[in-house]
Amino acid sequence: MNRFNFMQSIGFPIECDILDEMQKAYTLFNALGYISGNFSIISGCGLVGTTVADGVVFINGEVLEFIGGTVQTNVIIVEAIEALEFEDLSTHDVVYRRHATFGTATEQWLWADFKPSFPTKDISEALALKFDAADLSTITDRITELEKKNAVFQAGGGMVLWNKPAADIPNGWHEVVNWRDRMPFGWNPENEGENVGDVGGAASVAVSVPLSGYGVGDGTSGGTSGLLIVSTGAAEVGESFESVKKVSTAPTAATTNIMNPYRLVMFIEYIYTAPTL
Repeated sequence: MNRFNFMQSIGFPIECDILDEMQKAYTLFNALGYISGNFSIISGCGLVGTTVADGVVFINGEVLEFIGGTVQTNVIIVEAIEALEFEDLSTHDVVYRRHATFGTATEQWLWADFKPSFPTKDISEALALKFDAADLSTITDRITELEKKNAVFQAGGGMVLWNKPAADIPNGWHEVVNWRDRMPFGWNPENEGENVGDVGGAASVAVSVPLSGYGVGDGTSGGTSGLLIVSTGAAEVGESFESVKKVSTAPTAATTNIMNPYRLVMFIEYIYTAPTL
């Protein structure tokens, strides 16, 4: 960096050229802002509620004081020019005071783009906490494999059994209502006319049991309608006709429950919702 030797035995000539050289020397410090990057917060600018404190920022190669205030969308640069009077009583612009603050102007920048700078002395520690490339690759591969296994749920159509109350179904999962009172049956493409999603079956069936050789006779000694059943063989009219009546009302069909032992559960499926970016 440029420097000056002010300690001279015969004094020091403070001229415009010297002052200009001094300004050039300290202007070099602006370049240090690139260590943090453009639109970085070098110091201060803490947020308390909706108010941003004063601080120092770096904008397009220039280190500037930041005058805080209520948070707004944009940041601008304000320049105040001070004119001074010279020996000939004329005035000229001499002092240019510049600072950044919230506001609106032709040239402005989003406050959201300003980020706090990261102390360089903490870089080594931060890097030590990061994954190395090999670990990251392994994790990525595992995530990819998990995504493949769960694709059936994200694409829809995959169901699982739920053995708890409906109120406890996890977020994102829903009951498959059209599977109530149903059990799955494997699809066979060789069965003509059957398609995935078809329904069938019943919880019970009516079974017919023919009573072969039995019937109601026309009298106590039988008839053409069938064979007469007699309990004792004696010609007791009352008993014979009682037997005929019993046979005539004997059941020939019954409804039978064909359900195996079961436990009621729910079919649930995951309804994938794309995250909002």
